[in-house]
Amino acid sequence: LPGLPALAEATSGPELCWAALRTGGDVIHANDLNTLPAAAWAARLLGVPYVYDAHELYPDEQPDMPEVDRRVRWTAEAHYIRGAAAVLTVNSLLADEIAQRYGVPRPVVLRNVPRPVAVTPPGERPLGPSGTLHLLHHGAHVGLEHHGTPDILRAMALCRPELDVRLTVRGGLSEPSAAALRARLRELELLPHVRIFPPVAGAEALVRAAADDGAELGLAVHPGSCLSFRYASSSKIFEYQAAGLAVCATDLVGNRISAAEHGAVFFPEGDVEALARHFRVLGHDRARLRAMQRAAYAFAQAELPPPRDTFTVYLHRAEPRRRERG
Repeated sequence: LPGLPALAEATSGPELCWAALRTGGDVIHANDLNTLPAAAWAARLLGVPYVYDAHELYPDEQPDMPEVDRRVRWTAEAHYIRGAAAVLTVNSLLADEIAQRYGVPRPVVLRNVPRPVAVTPPGERPLGPSGTLHLLHHGAHVGLEHHGTPDILRAMALCRPELDVRLTVRGGLSEPSAAALRARLRELELLPHVRIFPPVAGAEALVRAAADDGAELGLAVHPGSCLSFRYASSSKIFEYQAAGLAVCATDLVGNRISAAEHGAVFFPEGDVEALARHFRVLGHDRARLRAMQRAAYAFAQAELPPPRDTFTVYLHRAEPRRRERG
């Protein structure tokens, strides 16, 4: 039964169901496919509805996923999503794809954005002189095993000494990962120009740290090797915008939905030369960099806080199923 290991990976198991039963609730919320079956089991036993919150396309989450794993995930998601009282996701691409795949009503789109954070607007913050650029790369994992880190370092090396480019790295690093990162920095002669900080807790803290640190350009480098990666909306782009940073992102359709025309530039995946060109241009054209920062910040102020009626719509869809079950 080769599908059983994949099924165990794609579900959270009886222990999560049991935890939900002990806790109770009027609605069970399933965050991604690894919690969906357990939420559905608990909801049935409790006689309440459950809702499914899909942040990505789980059957297409990894480019090298074995076909048996993909089929098991597809089957599990197709079965349990149809029993959900409501489905929500983080952008229009994912909403359309989920509706088409499974024949369900189009999910509610609720972007994964930080709550409004009071930071000094970019026009009131100092900007480094021409020929300098302060980059920020943050995330849950930022070591060399992260897809974007090696490309960022190589692009920085290509820019020096013409451009005084500095990098702040903030995120999760094990001791071996930190040692490997420092070794690579020494090899590229970048060690004096890169600062490494531990992660901070929560999106709002990331926004404050980005603004307080004086970063100028936020980096969102993602692989496009599977459909989920191409369609997903990077939460770090929203965090950079909220902090008043310009954005440089991999040219993927999900990233363009998040940032196009809102203070961002894009480069083809893996094209280190193109990434370095963006660094050079923005390092020397400070007026353009400032204009991008202002556009990103204005977009964040106007568009990122979620509408007040979003959760009303979301729960309204859940209510008829709840009434049917008494």
